Amino acid sequence: MNAHGYVEVSPTEEREAKNAMRGAKLGLGISLLCFTAGYLSTNLTQTTTSAPAEFVGQAQAVSHMKAAFLHDDVSEIPAHIERFQAEEYQEAKDSISTSSTLSMTVYNEYTQSKPIETGTNTYPWSYVAEPNRATTLAVDDADSDSWYKWTVDGHVQGYGSSVEVLFTEVGEHQVMLVEKTATTTSYLSVKVMVKYVRREIRSLTDLDREKFFNAVHILARVPTEVGQELFGKNYKSKDYFNRVHL
Repeated sequence: MNAHGYVEVSPTEEREAKNAMRGAKLGLGISLLCFTAGYLSTNLTQTTTSAPAEFVGQAQAVSHMKAAFLHDDVSEIPAHIERFQAEEYQEAKDSISTSSTLSMTVYNEYTQSKPIETGTNTYPWSYVAEPNRATTLAVDDADSDSWYKWTVDGHVQGYGSSVEVLFTEVGEHQVMLVEKTATTTSYLSVKVMVKYVRREIRSLTDLDREKFFNAVHILARVPTEVGQELFGKNYKSKDYFNRVHL
């Protein structure tokens, strides 16, 4: 110990202490590296074991689509089906078919379990869909040996007993279903009315409910002038709607 009360350390002891410190740091670094390598190895293994099943499913879907496309030799539509689609056929209200057994259903995540009521004193359309919501078109009692093709407003949407589509505009849309069996080709053409559907807030899904609350929050806090710069010219704040309903 020197005059100031500090313990004097020889150069040799100082070098040994520094070497020990370096060794400790190196050991810690190696431990962290091993932990990271083990963590990544485990997660990559889990990912690679689950990925093949997903890729196989996607490959099978693509393969099925290509196979169905190769069987698409439907080039002509019966004249009365064309007249119906062109609003020139008045013998059917919202559907017409060349087969008494071919029928279809239109639904989304809400209407699959609770269909929209149609008919007298309710919606006057047999087929109702909603804009900007994934909609499934499905064959009723589909035959696994039959070939199906879907078109919406003249555009092919897919093949198979069901297909998922997205209507982006309200109003009437033409949907045609073609069924091919070993001996016959049948056609079903329907008019799908796309409308916004009002729902009780407690019936909404968690995601839709949160979207609604977020939209109300924005309407309450963002003025019309600011909102139009952020979201477009059609934006209106809650104050606008309050004045409209006074």
